[in-house]
Amino acid sequence: MCGQNLLSKNPTFVEDFWAFDKVLPRLAKGYPQWLFPQSYRARDKCLTSLKRWHEVIRTHFNESAVDSKGWNPAYGAEFVKNRHIMWSKMPRMNADAAAAEDLGMIWALNGNSIPNSFWMIVEVIRNAELLSRIRCTIDSYRIDADIGVTGFDYAKLCDDPLLQSVYAETLRLHVAIFMMRGPARADLNLRGWRIPRDAVMVISSYNAQTDPKAWSTNDSRPSQPVGRFCAERFLEYPESKVNSTTPSSETDQFDMGAHHPPKSKPSTKDIESQPTPEFSLKGRSGDWIPYGGGSRMCPGRHFAKQEMISSLAIMLTLFDIELIDEAGRIPENDMTGFGYGALSPKGATPVRMRLRGG
Repeated sequence: MCGQNLLSKNPTFVEDFWAFDKVLPRLAKGYPQWLFPQSYRARDKCLTSLKRWHEVIRTHFNESAVDSKGWNPAYGAEFVKNRHIMWSKMPRMNADAAAAEDLGMIWALNGNSIPNSFWMIVEVIRNAELLSRIRCTIDSYRIDADIGVTGFDYAKLCDDPLLQSVYAETLRLHVAIFMMRGPARADLNLRGWRIPRDAVMVISSYNAQTDPKAWSTNDSRPSQPVGRFCAERFLEYPESKVNSTTPSSETDQFDMGAHHPPKSKPSTKDIESQPTPEFSLKGRSGDWIPYGGGSRMCPGRHFAKQEMISSLAIMLTLFDIELIDEAGRIPENDMTGFGYGALSPKGATPVRMRLRGG
């Protein structure tokens, strides 16, 4: 997204960025700098690196190096270039403000999608039968080039019902944002509560996404315990009635170390012979809100979805990944980041990775 020069001129930027991400909740709460000086230093180090990168863009940009898709080694995507062109026409947009804007953009692009991609992979690999189903599904969208490079039909991949359901269920269990709302024109009466005009209400997405009453459905979708990861929770089977027993593609959120071998490995032919499900968010507008809602809904949600599903497909195609924590530790959400987006895993999660043949 940001080209080659950001990292070439700032070799430690990746480590600095994740150090900033870890302390972001403190900064967002407005604690004074003297109380948490290391947190402010982590932020300032990133800002200094971005200013250095901006200087390179201004002095070394070569329009002739832009490829057919608008990408350039200096600034990366055309989107980034257009931002800087816009800022150059704004008198009050100085170097400090531009660096802060780009740090916010980079955090939005990485601080949520990368932890969510991690959780999506973990939720799949810890159930052997689900892993087999997902791999068969992914294989149906593979495009193998003559030079041996594996690609995918990404439009169809990201439109697959099962993959979309796994994606949505991952966000349901591992995203916690705060949304600020309030009545702007008059007092609001809400179920016996009076909310004064201009008062600020804080709404937690996690509470809505893990509310047992909201997620005990009676429609054609699986109705399972809210604390469990259910790969099919967002699927509807118009042609068949879904029973209420726990499908084998489910795993308990509090038993993530369990691995259940499949009774038989499903083939692409087996999957095609099953009733065709549909991905659906019907009736979930107030319960599934990992991106917020209304006019302030996250504008990057479509890109994030493609990024997560594509990352899952690439990683599971190229690697065999196995959780290897001998102590039996169960990966769990780190609640210190509650309210700020994707919940990172608490502590390290050791895995064994091997290149797959073929």
